[in-house]
Amino acid sequence: MIHLSKRLRTLCQMVTADSRLCDVGCDHALVPLALLEEGRIPSALAMDVARGPLLAAAANVEAHGYERQVQTRLSDGLGAYEIGEADTLVIAGMGGPLIREILEREPQKAQSFRELVLEPQSEVHEVRSALRGMGIGIVSEKMVEEDGKFYPVIRAVPGEKGVRPDWAAAFGGENPPEEAQRLRAEDAFGPALLRDADPVLLCWLRWRAQVNESVRRQLEQAMNQPAFDAASEKPAANAQEEPEGQTEQNSDTGDTARLQRQRQETRLARLAARLQEVEREASDLQNALRFFAP
Repeated sequence: MIHLSKRLRTLCQMVTADSRLCDVGCDHALVPLALLEEGRIPSALAMDVARGPLLAAAANVEAHGYERQVQTRLSDGLGAYEIGEADTLVIAGMGGPLIREILEREPQKAQSFRELVLEPQSEVHEVRSALRGMGIGIVSEKMVEEDGKFYPVIRAVPGEKGVRPDWAAAFGGENPPEEAQRLRAEDAFGPALLRDADPVLLCWLRWRAQVNESVRRQLEQAMNQPAFDAASEKPAANAQEEPEGQTEQNSDTGDTARLQRQRQETRLARLAARLQEVEREASDLQNALRFFAP
């Protein structure tokens, strides 16, 4: 019997029954094997860019007696996939930027599936944004907490408009954010998760708000620190008449002070830019929490 993590079990539950599966980045082919074992799918392609995991997948398939139902294939993303070979695309356990790159590199192939079930492990907003840009609508989402980590699972359908949360209802009589802010929040937190007021998402939002506030305080403290005083040498204005031969040394001190000021200005500019990002995220978090108001 195939034993899956809570994360992968949730992913399997979102795969439509009787779908031919294409698992990109299959690792040990646990997802297709579990779905076959349950009788949920008739066949699967298990693809990976690395030979090691693919050999492990092939051995696993053979050990469970599914050689006829599962075909393993060396493939960089969807490169070795032919349109029409499968109904459901599964990509799990990768970072958001990599999943986005795989989808956008082969847009016709990505759009040819009946559904995509994706489980990005970082920068999830990049995946949601890419799906929207490709005309692949998010129709449902689940969020899973496992071993102290949070994992969103996305089901999307090419050609579907995709769900949107009811911002007007969440804000009651108040004006909701502008459309650009709404889309940014939906990309970050999930349109279906917000619509459904997913309880696991609420836990994540509260945790993230605490992290955000801690980072904001640290940035403000760093920005309020006094500027570095280059060279403990006194400025020329406070110096007594210099003995002959020290002019060159004073010039070097001035250059050092100017360099230190430039570095301080650059540092403050970077801190200010980062603080702006943190404050923007804080605003998005507060907007998202409106969907969970009693």
